[in-house]
Amino acid sequence: MLDLSGSSASEYNNEEVVSPPLRRRCIPLKKKIAVTTIGIIFLLVAYRSAYFTITILAVLEERGEEEPSYSSSSNTSMKEEVPVVENTSIVIVSALSKKNITTMIDLVIKSFVFVEGLSPSAPIYIAIDGLVEEGSYFNTKHGYPPNNEENRLKIDTFIRDLRIRYNNDNRVQILPFVSWHMHSNVIKSAMELVKTKYVHVIEHDEAFIRPINQTAIMHAMEEYPSVYRKVEFTRNNNTDCNDHYWHRGPCSCNVTTIGSTSFTKSSGWSDQAHFTTKEYYLEVLAILNGAAVHPEFPMNRLAHKECDKWGAHLYGGINDTHNIVHMDGRSSRKGPGFNYTGIILEAYYRNQLR
Repeated sequence: MLDLSGSSASEYNNEEVVSPPLRRRCIPLKKKIAVTTIGIIFLLVAYRSAYFTITILAVLEERGEEEPSYSSSSNTSMKEEVPVVENTSIVIVSALSKKNITTMIDLVIKSFVFVEGLSPSAPIYIAIDGLVEEGSYFNTKHGYPPNNEENRLKIDTFIRDLRIRYNNDNRVQILPFVSWHMHSNVIKSAMELVKTKYVHVIEHDEAFIRPINQTAIMHAMEEYPSVYRKVEFTRNNNTDCNDHYWHRGPCSCNVTTIGSTSFTKSSGWSDQAHFTTKEYYLEVLAILNGAAVHPEFPMNRLAHKECDKWGAHLYGGINDTHNIVHMDGRSSRKGPGFNYTGIILEAYYRNQLR
């Protein structure tokens, strides 16, 4: 409070008040760099958002229709020249992740718009594995989320969010597991519900980014059922048939073409996104015999021994690039990951407006 003793308030109010001289602030160099860096990041994010917005608006203007609702209920239409048959299911294998799994799964489902010949009402089974025992081998050596109070809350929230997200989508069934089963047994439980001849098996962080002609794959499998048994969609280039030890072997890199669609033979077997028949998977599960494993480890060893029978075909020719993007996991740390979000959503919206 001001001390007005010895002078009247009127005298104080008439007194000229002199402001102290302004001092030029000296901003430390580190702070300047930090502010500049934040500004650049903000501009990059704004640019990407503006680009995506402009792209969607351009699509809407091109079609002359109102903006579609952003929902998972399927009203996507495939290209008219590709016949669509209700004979395929989709199994999405999931588990707790540090990233937003609901967002990733939504992108995975939307990315199936790239699969020509797949029915828009194809059944989708989201199989969610449980948590491993804290301190177990898979927890300590492989970083699997342990079964503790924090992670139980996270996985409960994830399952609740999924149920809310797909509550009105009749295609989707959510299969949560209380205990840990590993990929092999999670897939086995999902296969018990699959009623179609063909099936896509894909992980929750894999999304298509390029057109896939499923009709051509089915034609090859029906014409040569003992040759084309499992077709994989690669995260890398098809030269992996020889460049990567996982696929390298005596059967590798033989390219065959059925119609206009090529396939590159490998001597390996991978969990990465693939298309096959339910009958084929029942053979695989019988070999695994209930073991809690990633199917690719025992099956890859078998493929190297019997590559004619178990070596997978890679979709496309040997010089073709990757068909899917890995949004989580080790490869996403050095790859594009979520940078493909715009491509996936643009393709989804374009098909919504056909």
